[in-house]
Amino acid sequence: MIWPGNLVGVTLMNAMYEQNDLPDPTVLGGSMPRYRWFMVVTVGAFAYYFIPGFLAQCLSVFAFATWLAPQNVVVNQLFGGTTGLSLLPITFDWTQIAGWVGSPLIPPWYGPLYAIANTLIGVVVFYVFGSSVLHYSGAWYAQFLPMSDANTYDNTGRPYNTSRILNSDYTLDVEAYQNYSPLFISTTFAMSYGLSFAAISSLIVYTYLHYRKQVWRQYRDSANEKPDIHMKLMKKYKEAPAWWYMSLFVTVRLQPWNLRIHLCEANSLPQMLGLGLYTVLAYPTKLTWWAFLLAVVISYGFSLPIGIIEAVTNNQIGLNVLTEFIFGYIQPGRPLALMLSPFTTHRSVLTRDAMQFQDLWEHHHVRVVPITREECTADSHARSQALAFASDLKFGHYMKIPPRTMFWSQVVATTFSCFVQIAVLNLALENIENVCDPQQRDRFTCPGGRVFFAASVIWGLIGPDRMFSPGRVYSGLFIFFILGALVPIAVYLASRRWPKSPVRFLMAPLIFGGAGSIPPATPLNYFSWGLVGFVFQYWVKKRHFAWWSRLNFLTSCGLDLGLALATLFIFFAFSMQGIEPPRWWGNNVVTTTMDVQGTAVEAFVVQGQQFGPRSW
Repeated sequence: MIWPGNLVGVTLMNAMYEQNDLPDPTVLGGSMPRYRWFMVVTVGAFAYYFIPGFLAQCLSVFAFATWLAPQNVVVNQLFGGTTGLSLLPITFDWTQIAGWVGSPLIPPWYGPLYAIANTLIGVVVFYVFGSSVLHYSGAWYAQFLPMSDANTYDNTGRPYNTSRILNSDYTLDVEAYQNYSPLFISTTFAMSYGLSFAAISSLIVYTYLHYRKQVWRQYRDSANEKPDIHMKLMKKYKEAPAWWYMSLFVTVRLQPWNLRIHLCEANSLPQMLGLGLYTVLAYPTKLTWWAFLLAVVISYGFSLPIGIIEAVTNNQIGLNVLTEFIFGYIQPGRPLALMLSPFTTHRSVLTRDAMQFQDLWEHHHVRVVPITREECTADSHARSQALAFASDLKFGHYMKIPPRTMFWSQVVATTFSCFVQIAVLNLALENIENVCDPQQRDRFTCPGGRVFFAASVIWGLIGPDRMFSPGRVYSGLFIFFILGALVPIAVYLASRRWPKSPVRFLMAPLIFGGAGSIPPATPLNYFSWGLVGFVFQYWVKKRHFAWWSRLNFLTSCGLDLGLALATLFIFFAFSMQGIEPPRWWGNNVVTTTMDVQGTAVEAFVVQGQQFGPRSW
């Protein structure tokens, strides 16, 4: 269990203090001290981002085919990089390459797990080929909907008006729903839900086939296992007592003034059960205590198999669709409960207060910005918290940090980050004009928040019974549960029958769940990520291993840091001061296409008519 994402930080820390470096003057940068190389890459990435990020934004999504035919629907659907399938994936922007999937210089391309290759197989098979076939065959009334976006639509092709089906307490008005419209989503959005079903079932089967003996052996021998070199060095430190963690787990500590930050702390370290229970019961969340506990149990159960995949591939399989699926069936028509629960987030809502959050949700003004790992030690779920915490402990293990120091650094940093988040959020809401609007000039469009909003309507308000049960529009997606269970078995049997064939490298959970960010990400993000990953993790690693081992992870870290600094500079120096990008063809052309405008739809209904089923 390597946790590849930690290798970047470990390499940077070592580069800062190393004294016995072994340079390799035969390759670019090989004779340069490693820390100096990191600084050079950081400065270069900082300076370069001003080109695609401000001066020539056409380089960010270089969908030149759509520029030649900006109002051609099929061209924009197939070649668009914003709401299309990106069949010619060209970008010169590190945000497009690493922004959604993470740095491609971290996950392994080959042996023993082809993480990047398996992810790309899933993108090609299901999103490029599968979505194209389904869309142009008219499945799910696709001719009236975009090819790829994260929005919701009614049976006239307009954005779904949730306020028409809400009761005053923000639950579903069934009669109003039946008089209004079923909910429709884009082709890739529907495909993503099917793949999420397949990823979960394949994960269970894959873990059983490949890791059942190892899991049992580790569990049985954990107390008597012979220590490796890292453990021998860590033995000189005192362990953090288990009661420290259990104290956090059962803590109930929430003051009324703390409502605005109530759930970020609940996500830290082991999930703070008492704090979470107090929050969902003391405030009008519509979430029952037993549903809260059920979500924690599910997250606990899936932490091990999902953790195994992440620890060896740097790719975490999403569990949110399964948990939302379960919650939607057991407590339908409660969108606020879904959004506030550990089924979906169990984290800070990041709005001024609960009532404002409800008002924003009702009026579709999506400001529920998902918390990234950097913003709150880990992302959405209790399960993700556990894995991020395990990853951090692994980092401390690599760096020989005393366990008690790791514990308190986690507590202090997590608590402090809650206040930082609220300050940053309020700064954004008050100073960024039209924040989260799809046409926001500086691209502060909140794409993740838009997916979050759509999920709250699909799983929480309308519920999976009205979306996916037999006889409903998207009932065919249930077949992915079966597909996900059968594919790992087929791959396992084939690899035993032909042990030296390439089939032994296929990894079903990654094929189904590796591209879990589509939408709002597009195949452009994954194809460019895969191409750069192939160059560094296969070609460079194979031909110039000495350079790769010295500088690969530092290069990744420098590119990310330079981009972050440039983004902050552009925001504070230009965006907040009202300074717009230069007006010229390279910046104007990107806004003229149907792909960017989100209007690449094949058919429209006549005024007063509808598409879709007659009853729902």
